[in-house]
Parts: sequence; structure tokens; C-alpha cells
Amino acid sequence: PREIFDTCKTTTTCWGGISRNTKSGIAWFALATMKDNLSEPKLVNGTNYAHSYAHAIQYAALSEIPAQRLPRWLLEGVATYSQAAVEGMVSFDLYKSERTRETGGLNNSLEWLESFLAPTGNDWSHWNKYTGNDSWRVYDVGFMATEALVALRGPNTVMSLYTKVGSGQTFDQAFNELYGISWAEAHKIIARVISLQINK
Repeated sequence: PREIFDTCKTTTTCWGGISRNTKSGIAWFALATMKDNLSEPKLVNGTNYAHSYAHAIQYAALSEIPAQRLPRWLLEGVATYSQAAVEGMVSFDLYKSERTRETGGLNNSLEWLESFLAPTGNDWSHWNKYTGNDSWRVYDVGFMATEALVALRGPNTVMSLYTKVGSGQTFDQAFNELYGISWAEAHKIIARVISLQINK
């Protein structure tokens, strides 16, 4: 109950949602809505539901393994990418519109992107040092990194990162096995791809 109330503390901050899985494997999510924002596009077009549903699948694949064993940008990036994929089922223009809405404020340098995506061993909690707008980069940078990974090997491969980590591998081991390259090498390539797209 505390998490639900924290998501909807005031009439102006009642937004977003929570996705959790119980120890017995039941997934649930709660989406915050106010009478005045029932026409909010994310509620009407299903993108909020897709985001929360993606998290439920991620948590189920991890089983008892903490989510911090994978990068937080991947956790939120996959869920945010799923939002756009729902729109893409209707039309590519809607996909592009959702993509622009989620990533339009991204204008960080290549060096910043490389640092943000850089590997840190088995502890990916270093994103806690980011504050202000940078703390939201897990969503837009994560979206674009996920989009690149999906373009390379498809959405099932991205989700397989969770299954493999859930079965005991590290993120680096799982990534190398699925993509044939280490994350230490790949993150620089993906940072460059993102940089070229946002700075063209």
C-alpha cells in the first residue's frame, strides 16, 4: 500500500505505475490515474500497460536474482521500448511519435553516453549517482540502447538476457553469449549509434 500511495501523493503528481512480482510468482501492477487525466495518451493507447507488463516479464525471468545484476537502463529501456512497440503494431508513424516523445530531450555527448553505458562488473547501481534530469536517462538512453539491441538480434534475445542472468550468469557472460561481443566493446558502439542519431 505504501508504494501505491507514494505514486499518487498529490493531484499533480499522480502518474506512473508500479510493477511487482510476488515470491509465489504472481505479477501485479498498479497504474496511478486521476479523474482529470483519464484521457492521458499513455492510459488510452495502452503504453503504460505495456511498460508495466514488460517489467513483470523481466522480474519473472530473474526469479530470485536481484534486478541490480543487470543495468537499470536495460530494465527501463526494455519497458519504454515496449511502449513504442505497442504503438508500432498500429502504425510506424505512431511508433516514431512515441519514440520522439520518449527520447526527444536527449542531447548528451558521446563521452557522457559511453560513461553512462560503461560496464561496472556485477553491480549496476552506479546510476544512483545521477541526479536531476540525468536520473531519467535510464528511460531514454535505455530505450535507444534497447532499440539497437532489438535491431541486431530481435526482442527475444534482449529478454533472454534476463533469463540467463536469472539462471546464474553475469550480465557480461549473457551478453557475450547472445551477441558475440563483450559489453566492454559493445557499449562504445551503441553509445556512438545513439550519439549519431541524437546529434544529426
